[in-house]
Amino acid sequence: MGRPVQGSMNTPNIDYYTRVKVLFAELYLKYKLEPPKSNGLNVCIEQDIWKFYTQKLTHKLNIEKNVLSKKKRQTLMPAATV
Repeated sequence: MGRPVQGSMNTPNIDYYTRVKVLFAELYLKYKLEPPKSNGLNVCIEQDIWKFYTQKLTHKLNIEKNVLSKKKRQTLMPAATV
């Protein structure tokens, strides 16, 4: 059967798995890790977390890029005064 997780034999809810995914993504970022490509234990979940992390990072970088370019446009073309 297995051992209790967090003191319970009930399966964890979606919040648990979401937190795990985010925490692993943070570890990948902090230590510049990359999961195995095709061999090993838990490769599927590691690849899913890696994809989540890279998509999240790409999205964040795109937002920052858009904000910076907007600020740059505003500096180059100041608002018209009335």
